[in-house]
Amino acid sequence: MIPTAHLVEQFKYTTEKMIEIAESVDREHWASQPGGVRNHPAWTLPHCAMGNGMLLGFLGKDGLCPEAWGENTGNGSMPSMDRTEYPPDADVVDVLRKQAAEITVEAIEAADLGAEMPHEGMREFWPTVGHAVAYMLVHHLADHKGQLLAWRRALKASLEHEK
Repeated sequence: MIPTAHLVEQFKYTTEKMIEIAESVDREHWASQPGGVRNHPAWTLPHCAMGNGMLLGFLGKDGLCPEAWGENTGNGSMPSMDRTEYPPDADVVDVLRKQAAEITVEAIEAADLGAEMPHEGMREFWPTVGHAVAYMLVHHLADHKGQLLAWRRALKASLEHEK
């Protein structure tokens, strides 16, 4: 079995790498969709903050994320190039870091991971709280980190082509 501490460390590492990837590009481009790559940082980072908020909720903690962020970044939403649809970058980065600090081994070990998923619509995918916690710790951010890497490559290629 993988120690919970390793999973938490990986979650925190992935959070910081996502922020680093986004911040490696001038923020004026954060809502760009180069080469058809839709999931830009202005959508991806608050989307991940909403997911982290859900994870914290499963751990009995405050999600630390304004519910309003989910209006344009929730599951099924379509990323837009309209920058005004998204929260300020600094606020999102601050929330992501605060959330990562709250996700601890102690919080996970104190949670009832064997409890049935309280949201009926999610039970097919996550039968228990533990399934959801595991997914959020190891998959959700990693998936979106990969999308940000693809976005950054496409943006750099697009900017080079414009020169």
